[in-house]
Order: sequence, then C-alpha cells, then structure tokens
Amino acid sequence: MFKLSEQTNELFAALSKFQGELDNASKLKQGHGYKYADLAECINIAKAPLAATGLAVSQMLGQSDSGKQTLITILTHASGQYMMSEFDLVDARLMGGAGNNPAQVLGSAITYQRRYAYTAIIGMAQQDDDAASCVQVNNNRTNSNNHNKSQLMSRLDFAIRKKGYTQAEVEAHVKTSFASMSENELNDMIQAVNSWAQKVA
Repeated sequence: MFKLSEQTNELFAALSKFQGELDNASKLKQGHGYKYADLAECINIAKAPLAATGLAVSQMLGQSDSGKQTLITILTHASGQYMMSEFDLVDARLMGGAGNNPAQVLGSAITYQRRYAYTAIIGMAQQDDDAASCVQVNNNRTNSNNHNKSQLMSRLDFAIRKKGYTQAEVEAHVKTSFASMSENELNDMIQAVNSWAQKVA
C-alpha cells in the first residue's frame, strides 16, 4: 500500500532538494565473499541532508486486516505532509531447527526488509566501492552482470544442497524464484542459508 498526504507541494520540493544533496551508500560491510551497505550506513548517510531539508523517515511494524505482519515506512516533512508505504513482511522461519535463535532470524529478516524500504522511499542507491572509477560499455556490463548472477545462483544452489534442502523447498519458503532475485538478494540469501542448521532427515 502507498499513501500520500492531501497536499504534497512542500514535501516534494524538499525531497527534490534532499536528493540533490544525498550521497549513495558504499558497500562497506563484508559478507560471505561480497560487500554490502547495512541499514546503519544508509541511515547515517541520509541523516544530515534529511534534517537540513525538514524531512524525516520513520519505520514501524504494523498488521494487515488478514493478520499479516507489515512494515510501515513514512517519509515526513516539517509541514506535516508525508508519503507512506506499507507491505507484508516476508515470513522468517527457522529451517533445520538447531543452532538458530528464532528471535535473531526474525530480527535479521526485518532489518533486511527495512533497509530496502528505507532506501527506496528516499531514492538512495547502494553503490559498489569502485563504481565511480568503472566505465564500461553497456553490453559488456550486461554480460558481466549476467555472469555474476549465474555464479551467485550456483553458489546459492551449492549452499542449499550442502544443508540438505532442494531449490524448490527454499523457493517455496521465501515465496519467490531465485531467477527473479537481484544480485543483492541472492547474496543475502546465500548468507541466510549458510546460517541454517543441517536439515534433519
């Protein structure tokens, strides 16, 4: 669900100024063979230009009419104008049982989804460390991206089989296909699978 205040002129004027001052988030956190920008990094980069333009972001948990837990993200302006997005959170369940804390699994899933909602509502990109120095022909970039994604899917498939699951089981669990995931999502999925306990036969 997406919602706007009745008046948006001051909100959009401030958002336009804010985005002109906003830097992209560098991927400084080290994951399993990749780097990423965490939620704290994104918030720290946006904090000063948000305050300077009278904007603020608030995130909270809600519940849909069907009882589904939701994430609410609101971009507000000092004038009282706002924009709000709300979507159902992806279920976070333990797979394999032993060795995982249910609260930590849930917390990680919420933080992951908060990061994407936060950066989306303010228009922040999460750039690679060397993105500014890389100039590539579009066709080469596309081929490289396809190759990277293929490698990530292979790594994810290996991690899943190592834990005793099948691709179909995990796709059903996350309610999406690996082919439709972005590189960032595949990386995060690999990290999540590596933290699972071995499937009990």
